[in-house]
Amino acid sequence: MHRAIADEPKNADYAALSEAIAEGREFRMLVDLSACQVHGTNGAGPPIKASMRFDGYMIQPDGTIAFATTHFTVRPDRAVREFLSFRVHANGKIDARTMILDAVNDSVLKDVNRLANLTPHRRPILTPSGGGVWR
Repeated sequence: MHRAIADEPKNADYAALSEAIAEGREFRMLVDLSACQVHGTNGAGPPIKASMRFDGYMIQPDGTIAFATTHFTVRPDRAVREFLSFRVHANGKIDARTMILDAVNDSVLKDVNRLANLTPHRRPILTPSGGGVWR
């Protein structure tokens, strides 16, 4: 269980993201999964970087910002849908989840949880694209 949001120190990038969402601004995010740590291990995430725009964001009652996207892709062995979800906490911690679904019947082929920081010492997992601001 997470501590109450009021007990957590605020992260400046979280505050900027929250403000941009509350004001309805359009923006893209650069995602770097190699900056993640696979949940329950010391292993880094895959060396995948992407630019994404999410259709919707939700600021939950505890202050957590949640957003997700799904896309269709073809792998060498089959067609799949990839579901990516993110939960950004006020202290800058991020929970990232990737689910690989069969494109025909939506059965779960793979489900991976990752942990990261909004602004870790190495590099951020989520950064605003263009100009270094969430605007």
